[in-house]
Amino acid sequence: MSLSVKTKSIGALFLGLFLLFSCEELGPFGLGEDDIAPLEFLTTEVNTSSGIVLVDSIITGGTGTILTGDRSANFGDMIAKAYSAFYINTNTLDRPDDEAVLDSVKLNLRFNYRFDSKEENNDFNLKAYQIEGEFPDTLYVNSSSLPASDLVIASGDLQVNSIDSVYSLEVNQDWANLTFGLLIDEDLDIFESLENFRNYFPGLVFQSDDPFNNLMGIATGELLEIRFYFSEPASDGSGLTVNREIFFNGQFSPSFYSLDSDRSSTAYSNVQTPAVEYPVSDKLLVHNGAGVVSKINISGLKDFTDAEPNSIVNLVEFTVGPIDELEDGTNPPQGLFLYFTDDQNTLIPDNGRVRGIQQDGVNVLNSQFPVRLSYDAETRTYKNSITSYVQNYYNDIFRRDFVLLYPIDMNLSANGFEVSPDDIKLKIFYSQLR
Repeated sequence: MSLSVKTKSIGALFLGLFLLFSCEELGPFGLGEDDIAPLEFLTTEVNTSSGIVLVDSIITGGTGTILTGDRSANFGDMIAKAYSAFYINTNTLDRPDDEAVLDSVKLNLRFNYRFDSKEENNDFNLKAYQIEGEFPDTLYVNSSSLPASDLVIASGDLQVNSIDSVYSLEVNQDWANLTFGLLIDEDLDIFESLENFRNYFPGLVFQSDDPFNNLMGIATGELLEIRFYFSEPASDGSGLTVNREIFFNGQFSPSFYSLDSDRSSTAYSNVQTPAVEYPVSDKLLVHNGAGVVSKINISGLKDFTDAEPNSIVNLVEFTVGPIDELEDGTNPPQGLFLYFTDDQNTLIPDNGRVRGIQQDGVNVLNSQFPVRLSYDAETRTYKNSITSYVQNYYNDIFRRDFVLLYPIDMNLSANGFEVSPDDIKLKIFYSQLR
């Protein structure tokens, strides 16, 4: 009996039972105490196996966040550097008057991520070095880098107590005076085109030369700016002065971060080569930014399918956790996707997206609506339903046997967690006709 025919039969049966019990005068035809229910509801846990995979080329460009800083964690020592080019609209640039006087120059930025939120790890000295050479607008990944000069454009001691607040670095006065003079001198072509401007000023590398045991995310785009404050004579001939500002920002500009993760002194020291499945010695690892994920073998679904024919799959829950306790002030990834992989241990693309298990009710062949395993902080567990996928698997419509636990914020943070392989659960609630 096919699943669709079985479902129709069960629907007709329940309709008959509803009519039977809703009419008092049909009492003699009702089910007695010794009658047996037509359905048996069962549960089973599907066996899974797992490994650890290093996913190559985590895209860190164009994400809106660039990481900088350093941090030691159970899964390795991390060092991040943030890179950004800058933009100026040369077509609408209102350049300073010849008699303009520079008052001050600030590099303004906002932070939109902290690895560790403890107050004692919010203080750090941030330096912005000028990039040496060209900053191409291309695809950047976590292993990318650009050479930095010895010229410190801006620096400052910061205490990042609030995300999204504006913080300022003092700009190198010699560089500020030189650049302001170039803005005034219209005989030079540095500000005649964006290309000329970027030849003069390719961009900045943000890093902390003094370890402070934290990682920060800098918001890119128009929120990252170098602003010149100056005064000049009023154009109306009144003899008064007016205050003006000119700024460069990261709008329409390439940006990315590099993340170097040293796992040599950890239990994951052997995880070095991308697209290789490494066996699990004790714990599974999921690590944002560095691209370390856990590969889960769910081929046990076929064993269930073969062992339980003529069944109805009612609900399937995929659970990860409880994960290991984290240090105070740190958080795990916000959620997990279940992206498909294969014996090659790489992500499977689909028209610019990544193929994965879709939300219940969505076409199983889609790639736009991956199911999200949501994190419960109280139970330290990720969990969601993958019922539609398993129903399709059971009916041999679509089958894939390997998934990667891929954080939804892989490109935006350095969060991570460890979990026992035994705490990966795939539980099926199903029913059968007696």
